Amino acid sequence: MAGSSFADESHAGNDSIIKKADHRIENIRAGSWVKYPGFDFGESTGCNYAWVEAASARSGGTVEMRLESPTGPVIGTWSIAPTGSETTYKPFGLKLPSPVKGVKDLYLVFPGGADDSFSLSRFRFQRYAPDYRSPVVHPAWQYPVAEQGLFPAIRFSRESHPDSSKTIEVDDEKIENIKHGSWVAYTNFDFGAEPGFNFFCVYAAADDTDPAGTIQLRLGSETGELIGTVRIAGTDDVMKPFTTSFSRPVSGAHDLYLCFSGPDGRSSGDDLFEIEHFRMAAGVPNVSKSVQRTLAASSFDAESHPGSAPVVVNGDAITELTHDSWSRYDGIDFGSGSDLLSIEAATPGKGGTLEVRAGAKDGPLLGAIDITHTGSWTLYRPYTTRLKPGLAGVKTVFFRFTDAFGQGGNLYNVKNFTFGKAVQPRPPVTRNRLSVYPPVPGLDPSPYYTFAVQKVAALNAPKKQDATNWLQPFAFFTECKTKGEPFSHGYYSSYIGGWSQTS
Repeated sequence: MAGSSFADESHAGNDSIIKKADHRIENIRAGSWVKYPGFDFGESTGCNYAWVEAASARSGGTVEMRLESPTGPVIGTWSIAPTGSETTYKPFGLKLPSPVKGVKDLYLVFPGGADDSFSLSRFRFQRYAPDYRSPVVHPAWQYPVAEQGLFPAIRFSRESHPDSSKTIEVDDEKIENIKHGSWVAYTNFDFGAEPGFNFFCVYAAADDTDPAGTIQLRLGSETGELIGTVRIAGTDDVMKPFTTSFSRPVSGAHDLYLCFSGPDGRSSGDDLFEIEHFRMAAGVPNVSKSVQRTLAASSFDAESHPGSAPVVVNGDAITELTHDSWSRYDGIDFGSGSDLLSIEAATPGKGGTLEVRAGAKDGPLLGAIDITHTGSWTLYRPYTTRLKPGLAGVKTVFFRFTDAFGQGGNLYNVKNFTFGKAVQPRPPVTRNRLSVYPPVPGLDPSPYYTFAVQKVAALNAPKKQDATNWLQPFAFFTECKTKGEPFSHGYYSSYIGGWSQTS
């Protein structure tokens, strides 16, 4: 609420006391007050927190919040500290001693101190913590986040289209009418002392459209430094958390912009989603992009043809992958090392090759996977390749899609991928002995063949069919690209030559 919207003040006939200046009130003197009649604190749970934006070049001061009269009950007191200049407005918040409900006459009383030592811009009462520092930083991050530390999204300072059909709308505790190309800004958002924050979580709701759109986090302006991107999926209109890690830790006060775009960077004219709260945290490991974590292929940080096909997001999958298109994934943490990549892919045709490259689309080749016929665009199968040794630390990885088999057009769809460690010691080769290998990390058991083995003497029942201690070795299913069609398959030893893939 603008401070200048008061209905009465203590010295209405004295021009040297309490002046309206745009949306601010200035010339505040000791013993003066302003009145806001019929202030609605809400009936259900009332208000627990209050915040005000104030500016002070000198000593600051105090503001008492009283009900019904200038001498009525005090419901809270703001302590205004110097902000650096008389035009630098900063937020000051507090938790009220007890919730305030109902419709009351609200008085802001300025009890003492130096005259004209501060001015007020806006104030608000609400149920949620008003601190501009959004998170409460926990030593150990726990997910889902606790409600404390959540920052209401409706507390933006500016928005992109205040006088058009794209105007961001505030409904209760949410912001709505979010369109492609719109944004909201939070002035002087405090990211805390160094090292600052590196993790962002927003609560958003959308219909069943998947994906619903993206939120880019930028500093300074709507085209400023991009520190993170959150992709919002369909939630059937239920608020759910969506998270991302920053490209670097951010500290200090910055103008924070949340910039909204539609699926695949396109505008449909429709509302994208709603957001309610967000929070940040410090020191959170970027576990979402580490070894042994399954990542959605749609979580790329850049792609070869932004805003147009190819590389179209369809749920968690990327589609429309034509020859020499690519997707980029920043900040993949390979830890002490990784030597395996597993992906889920689908194609009704010949398919193609997925190249894994470091740092650039033409960077060093880390590995390649031949993706062959699965039966349809939606029938996904696992494919795996060994990576070059020595892949460790945090890297940027490119997937480059190539037409190795002359299919033409769209080659295949890619859904999920996982980097892992697959080095397993081989059992010793012993004549007249059956070697049973353990399950291969990153590879699923074959859906086509299963079998069990055990020494007859070791079975735990007189009849073999009653035994319960059969060993379940890993069953291989292999495709041959040199026998007949590229998607022929079999298991006979005479066809081993040219076989390209096991799963």
